[in-house]
Amino acid sequence: MRLALLALVLTLPACTSVVRSTLSELERLSPVDTDPAAMTILADLPPGLGIAEGSPVLRLAATRTDPEESAEGLFILARGQAAGSETYRVAPEDLARFRALQARIRAWKAEDETGTKGQLSVSVDGCRTDAGPAPEARLSVSMQLERGGPVLPLIRPTPIKRVLRIAEVDELPAC
Repeated sequence: MRLALLALVLTLPACTSVVRSTLSELERLSPVDTDPAAMTILADLPPGLGIAEGSPVLRLAATRTDPEESAEGLFILARGQAAGSETYRVAPEDLARFRALQARIRAWKAEDETGTKGQLSVSVDGCRTDAGPAPEARLSVSMQLERGGPVLPLIRPTPIKRVLRIAEVDELPAC
């Protein structure tokens, strides 16, 4: 089972901003075989833009056809800092639950590989801090798929209005 979907930053409508080589790397990942403790999302946010409390949320889900069954886990990603970027990863207290869901999906896959489909997605809600970001502000997102591995650019610097699907920055709720 390969990664069926990575919906990052509200299913970014600016496909030209997505780095295709990184997207190809992500498509090769198996969400049930990847170590959740090793994956890190790095966000370079402009001044005035924050990530809302309770966000971002990582969703790991799977369905199988015989017998018909589905499983899903939602995980609020823990926030940190590294080299001037905000970092997000599965919280240490959620790792056991994430790995248990991975094991369940792996068992389904072993029983029926073609009838088992999985999905890994991340959704993010933005908010404004202080006066909010400048109207022309941009953000970028990168990922590290393994500890000590390369940081792969995922979203090139892109206007936040395009990423967050807003007409004006004052539409952002306060953090």
